[in-house]
Amino acid sequence: AEEWPRGWSPHWIGATRALYGAGIRPGDYILAGSSGMRGPQAQLAQLLGAVPIYIDVFNDGWPKVLEIIERYRPTFMNLTGIPAVGLAELSRTVDIERAFSCFKVIGFAGEPLGAAMRARFASWNIELLTWSTAGDVALCFECPRHDGLHMWEDTGFFEILDVETGEPVPDGGAGELISTSLCN
Repeated sequence: AEEWPRGWSPHWIGATRALYGAGIRPGDYILAGSSGMRGPQAQLAQLLGAVPIYIDVFNDGWPKVLEIIERYRPTFMNLTGIPAVGLAELSRTVDIERAFSCFKVIGFAGEPLGAAMRARFASWNIELLTWSTAGDVALCFECPRHDGLHMWEDTGFFEILDVETGEPVPDGGAGELISTSLCN
């Protein structure tokens, strides 16, 4: 079993930092996704002092999600590609910019976000915070300046190594990301 510092997964400690940096605060409502993510999403909400609302676009559908958004005015949710495409379809009948005006940021992960979809979110005045994993050791998130994905050094040991020599590359150099867990 993994040993987590103070009982918290390093993955979600890093996510908490990114979301706090994006303006999510104690008492905010956040939409927490699928039932398979309830543990980590609950932990994320608890670390932030936020209130999770468990609803899933896949299972509940956009009409139900829109009802919840209107009623509770959440400040954060995560999306992946399929629900994002569904949102694009929904925009034919719903003013997405107005409906999503409560969100400080929306997380996007699971696959690269194409230029057309990024432009569509921008046209709705929705700020996206993309995130991914760092070698399945930790999560990495964009910062509010959107200048790349960032990892936290207390959530893993990260190196960029030359693939031929195995030596560290200079700052800004290209190489292979090596991620080592600090807690398992």
